[in-house]
Amino acid sequence: MDYQRIDVAPLAGALAAEITGVDLAALDDETFAEIHHAWLAYQVVFFRDQYITPDQQLAFAHRLGDIHHHPFMQGIDSHPDIFEIIKEETDTHTFGATWHTDQMFNPNPAKATMLYAKETPDAGGDTLFASMYLAYDALSDG
Repeated sequence: MDYQRIDVAPLAGALAAEITGVDLAALDDETFAEIHHAWLAYQVVFFRDQYITPDQQLAFAHRLGDIHHHPFMQGIDSHPDIFEIIKEETDTHTFGATWHTDQMFNPNPAKATMLYAKETPDAGGDTLFASMYLAYDALSDG
C-alpha cells in the first residue's frame, strides 16, 4: 500500500513494522485507516515517542473494537481496562515470562494487545513476536 499519512518501515521478513509520522493523541479517520491497514499487513506495529493519556489510549483501542475484559487481572482504579505491568530492578519474576499467546485460555481471546511502554531498558527487554499465520502455512498437509 502507498501510505499517504504515515511512514511504515518493515522490521523483519515475517512480521512487524515501525510507524512514524503520526501523533496517536490526535488521529483523524484517514490516518487511523492507514494505521489499521499497516497493522493487518504487518501484525505487530510499533510507535516511538508517543505521549498519550489513558483516555487517549482507550480511544485508540476502541477504534479497533470492543475492549476485552481480563478475567483474572484488576485494572488501575481510574481506568479499569488498563493494566499496569511494573518491573523494578530487584524483581525476579517476569510477567508473561514464558512463550505465550495473550488470552488463549479464553474461549474468545482478544484480537489484539496494546502495550504502552513508558520506561524501557536501553537494551534487552526480550519481547519476541512470531507469525502464527506463517507457522500454520508451514505445516504439512497432514
